[in-house]
This record gives sequence, C-alpha cells and structure tokens, in this order.
Amino acid sequence: MPATGPCLSKRSPKLGGTLNQLHSSFPRWENPRDLLDCKIGELQKCPGVTVMTRSTITECSLTGAGYSLTVSDGKNGENLDFSVDAAVLATGFDLMDISIYGEYGYGIFPNVFTPLEFESKLKEWSRGEGTKPGSIALFKCVGSRDRSKGRPYCSKICCMYTAKQAGAVKEMFPDSKVYVFYMDYRAAGKEYEEFVRDVIENRHVRYVRDDRQRCSLKTESCWSGQKIRSLDCPSRWRWT
Repeated sequence: MPATGPCLSKRSPKLGGTLNQLHSSFPRWENPRDLLDCKIGELQKCPGVTVMTRSTITECSLTGAGYSLTVSDGKNGENLDFSVDAAVLATGFDLMDISIYGEYGYGIFPNVFTPLEFESKLKEWSRGEGTKPGSIALFKCVGSRDRSKGRPYCSKICCMYTAKQAGAVKEMFPDSKVYVFYMDYRAAGKEYEEFVRDVIENRHVRYVRDDRQRCSLKTESCWSGQKIRSLDCPSRWRWT
C-alpha cells in the first residue's frame, strides 16, 4: 500500500538549499542559519511528515482527486510510493554562465565574483579571515533585462540582495568604499524600501546609475541626480 501523509523530498543531502550558503538576509539582517534551524524545528514537530534527502521523484500520476508519487531514496536505493492530495514542485534555480559577459572579467580577474561566490567571501570576512577590501563595486541587472542574451525580464531579486551584500560589507568595514551600479532601482516588498534607504543613508553605500546599453559609462548620483563621471569604455573594462 502507498504511504499517505506529507512527504518532503529533497535532492540535496540536507535541507535548506541556497539558504545554507548565505551570510545574511533581508530585510531584517537575520542570520540565515537561525531562520533555517527555526523552520526545520517546526517541521520536526509536525506529525506524520516523511523527510527524504538525497531523493528524487521519479514518477507522478493523477489518481482521481490526488496524485500517486514514486520517490527514489538515494541513500538506500529503495523506491517508495506515496498517495497524496496535492503536489508542490519547488524548482529552485541555477546561476547563469556569467562568462558570456566578457566585459566584467569574470574568470579572468581573481576578484570578480558571482553573488553566491561573494556570499562565501562575506562569510570568510565575518570570521576575521582574508584581506580587508579597499573598494568594492557591485553591478546589478547583469544577465537580466538583456534581450541580446534572451533574458528580457527583470530578475526581481538582485536589487535586494545587492543592497544586503553592500550593507554587510560596510558593517564589517566602515572605511571601505562600496559602490552599487544599477540601471533601475526596484524595492517592491514589505520593508524593502526602508532596507535599501538604510543601506544608502546610514551605511553610506554609494548608488550610481549607469547606462550599460552603450559603449560609454555615464553615472549619476542615485538620489540627487548629480553627474559623477562620464567616460568611454572599451569592449573589456573593469572598475578599479
């Protein structure tokens, strides 16, 4: 007989997914580890929930008003059948290949990171390891809103995690210079606007509007509109 009741199937060896890799969170600067431990604790208190890590759903079929699922347990090689009323598919995400944007020097210069790689750097600094940064530039909208690369849509999340990362750097290194280069600024969520303004006004992160659609980089202050600099950019350039 198929098992009944809630089943949580996870392909990775532990619960939490990307949250395990994060240094901090927004909009309240909560510790991701604490958030995850709280959720796992709540899950463990739920009666009848089957949690399976290193597992994969291999079959899913309609059975009247519900579903019949077959889950392959990667830990012991067994297949378990479940009869459920509803199935929720949480796809997660993959990072794009940032090397297609050669102008940023990813894979060429050692100090150019993807967002998740930079989270690891933030963790390293929080442990007192590594070298204090003199200046950091964060570029938003790389890989999104770019029709030439087949991604004309907004990624929706980069405005907030960029602000979080910039603010985290200034919290650890108040004397370091941190710049956020952006095409547009979108903080559409509860407490999101206040979070970004705190990063700019109280942690003194410099937000700079730029135009990456042309060969010249034109920048201006986020709030005052005052022009900061205008320069021609070769096909490959980096901020130093």
